[in-house]
Amino acid sequence: AKRAMSAPSLAPTSAKPSEAYMARKRNVAKVNAVTTGEAPWGNIETNVLSKPPENVSADASWASVIGMWLLLPLNILQAIFGALLPIVYRNYSWWAAQSVGCGRPFLLAWTWWRYVLTGLLALILPCTGGGSRLRLFRWEWAAFGKGEYWYHGEGVWAWTYAMVDAIQKGSQARKAAFGCIAAAIPDLFPKGILIFLPNSGKSPEAEASPAAEEKNEWWWMRQEFHKIFFAGNPGYYERLQNIGPYLKKNGVVPDRSKLDDKEYLNGLVVQCVMYVIFDAYAEGGTIGSTGLDRSKPANWDHAEYEPIWLSPDEVSQMVNWRGYAAYWVLPRLLQRFLFNFLIGRVKGLRKDSADLVDKHGLRAPFEKMNSQLPVRYRSEYGVELMDKVFFIFGFAGIGGTSAGVESTGQFLQGKTGEIGDGLVTFP
Repeated sequence: AKRAMSAPSLAPTSAKPSEAYMARKRNVAKVNAVTTGEAPWGNIETNVLSKPPENVSADASWASVIGMWLLLPLNILQAIFGALLPIVYRNYSWWAAQSVGCGRPFLLAWTWWRYVLTGLLALILPCTGGGSRLRLFRWEWAAFGKGEYWYHGEGVWAWTYAMVDAIQKGSQARKAAFGCIAAAIPDLFPKGILIFLPNSGKSPEAEASPAAEEKNEWWWMRQEFHKIFFAGNPGYYERLQNIGPYLKKNGVVPDRSKLDDKEYLNGLVVQCVMYVIFDAYAEGGTIGSTGLDRSKPANWDHAEYEPIWLSPDEVSQMVNWRGYAAYWVLPRLLQRFLFNFLIGRVKGLRKDSADLVDKHGLRAPFEKMNSQLPVRYRSEYGVELMDKVFFIFGFAGIGGTSAGVESTGQFLQGKTGEIGDGLVTFP
């Protein structure tokens, strides 16, 4: 009887589980979802873009930004001298390098205030950059004596093709940085994209099955990326050959007068990238009510088949992957100096891209890629991996290709475009 009285009651109770218990339960559910490959899709604003900033040095803190604004007249005066006099620019670069060597402490923030404004002014002035990053880099190279190397941002730059090619093909101890500048993550750049991952593992193309210890995150991400969106993308190579008929079907005709219309050219690049990469996955991968596989060229003549073609509003959003190109090279200090206005535009573009994926039913390849990665490299949410991957298509696929198309259009007319006179000769 005494034992029965002290036994715990099995009757319902109104006591609520502790918050710690519920947090553990939610965490277990997330781990199970990632482990089984059934990670929830999530929301890009809540689960990606709203996360706190990372990779922030002391000299890029808000306290530093306030100091930069308070001493703005002095900073601008120094920037003018730095942008006009190469010897002064070299001195500013030397001080920036000393700051980097010390871990970019707050006490040396003043060296970055004038340095970033000098770089911005040199980019704008006609006598230095003239709005072209290529001309800016050549001016910096000349300021350092036109040798094999020069200093920019937080590191050393090389300019010869042979040297750059060797670096790209070699082992790179990468970190979250772009253009020798610490990357603003996760608001400007997604965290963990391929260009931030050390490539110490073997290349998937060079060796099919390297030793297990060499299969790092870069190796797996690159392998699954190529497998799903390129080599293993149904009909990918056939669509590459079908770009001409695809454009013609949608009313595009060759027009030389359009070669100077960057917005028009960039819009065509957007349509072609979406078609080549995503058409096999659009609308669930089928042709209307027929259920036919839209990735098979034999079905492209079917009456119900409509290749993916974005609306004018969607194109006007996606061309910003080219239009915002200059935003990504600006360090967090300068972004905060501008009150994160440019970061806000990039976050809006990444949200627009996520909405585009949803609108055209394109979640499947991203979910498949996430499920095929080793557990330790899977994203907690499907939209998180989508953001990493689509950033590659947007930044390089749309932005980089658009830059190439613009230059090609200029060259065909005997013009140099943004490259500048004297750097290209025509027969």
